[in-house]
Amino acid sequence: MDACLTQIVARSLVISIATVTYLISTPVAGWLSDHIPRAKLVSGSLCLMAMATMLIALRHTGLWAVYVCCGMVGTSCALNGAVAQALLADIVDRHKLGSYGMVYALSDMADSLGFILGPTIGVAVMQVCDQVRLVQRD
Repeated sequence: MDACLTQIVARSLVISIATVTYLISTPVAGWLSDHIPRAKLVSGSLCLMAMATMLIALRHTGLWAVYVCCGMVGTSCALNGAVAQALLADIVDRHKLGSYGMVYALSDMADSLGFILGPTIGVAVMQVCDQVRLVQRD
């Protein structure tokens, strides 16, 4: 029973770390977006997310690596979320598109599409890799 409880606590801590770093990083991201070019911040946040994704491969070194990667993901999401909204407003103003509602709606749709397609594509890739691994064993 204790091992099961430990696993539950470890899993919830992973989610909590990402959420807490998101909470702490969001106001910092807002301040940074007022002082640093927003396109550079969005690019940096995506690079941070890519690094976290690559570093998760170090999970075999210990649970601390997973915690660090989750913190990086939370920070990246805060930077991307806060700064991307301001960047969208800048683009609407610069190109005189005039319709903030439609731009934000399309942005939310693109995010939702990523949440839908990401796991679907990930499962498909995983199944192909498992099939390749089974063929190589035979």
